[in-house]
Amino acid sequence: MNPFKVLFAALTVITMAIPGLVTAEEFPERPIELVVPFGAWGDHGRVCTLFCARAGQVPAQRAARGGGQ
Repeated sequence: MNPFKVLFAALTVITMAIPGLVTAEEFPERPIELVVPFGAWGDHGRVCTLFCARAGQVPAQRAARGGGQ
């Protein structure tokens, strides 16, 4: 195989992986906001914030808001 193609492929993979590595490093610290369009938590169009590092807080937040089941 052509060494130039191998080097180019390796550089492409590394370059494409850098943003994912940076995001994964700070991922548990940042909340993820999801728009729930059809009231999955009791009302229409709510922006829900989920904390992946503390998934146990989500039901407590839902109960505090008086949300659905």
